[in-house]
Amino acid sequence: MSAKKKPAFRDDIVYDDEALTAIRTHAPRADEIFWHDEDGDKVAGQIERELEKRRESGEPLRAVLPGHARSLSTTFWGQAWNRNLMSYSDYESRMPRGRTYFRRGQVMDLAITRGSITATVAGTRIYEVQMRITPLDTEVWESLKKRCQGKIGGLVELLSGELSDGVMKEVTKQDGGLFAAPGEMKLDCTCPDSAGLCKHLAATLYAAGSLFDEQPVLLFTLRGVDPQEMVAKDAKEAVAQLTAPADVEAVRAAALEGVDLDEVFGL
Repeated sequence: MSAKKKPAFRDDIVYDDEALTAIRTHAPRADEIFWHDEDGDKVAGQIERELEKRRESGEPLRAVLPGHARSLSTTFWGQAWNRNLMSYSDYESRMPRGRTYFRRGQVMDLAITRGSITATVAGTRIYEVQMRITPLDTEVWESLKKRCQGKIGGLVELLSGELSDGVMKEVTKQDGGLFAAPGEMKLDCTCPDSAGLCKHLAATLYAAGSLFDEQPVLLFTLRGVDPQEMVAKDAKEAVAQLTAPADVEAVRAAALEGVDLDEVFGL
């Protein structure tokens, strides 16, 4: 009997090696927290009671869960976010620490606004995570728009990640792209871990990538820029060309020579 082939490995997916052990027989609810024995039944019970108490007081505490059984994100923007984080040596060895927390649904009430990511993360206790992201530098943004000018079909194509290889390279490059470098991120967690990137912060970063899958516009919101600007400039120039006064001398010369005006002006 021939050996069963493994699924093809795709370069555009950030795979989670822990995913196969995390698959369950039922679809998780957004308010479920999955605990392993290592946390201890007593601690898990205390956390569950505290979460329930906070929910009764009005906090939603809804969990953010991966949208795919095998990968941590499923679209261009979510994948690009994760790849960018993993490309930095500061984060490469620390990001995996948050995978299990993210997959168990322990990241809750994730919120992304201009220059900020916040979340509540359940560990051996309940911790609050806050990340401050420096808005994209104006010169960097203007340069990025210029480099991508005329190469993006529209806002839908941009947000859906249906971009040419050239544009993808520009928006994801470490120097001059859309993503924040470690130096532009101030990470804070109320846990006692003194590491610059604890597992609660890492889990929140993975959860952010998952949210970018669903709402890619939030990545632009986070960096304080408007995605419409990446396509609006081209549209304005196109309208200006179509509505500009015709060159009278060119029209007269073309008419005298019997040239097709539609062909001259691309109509």
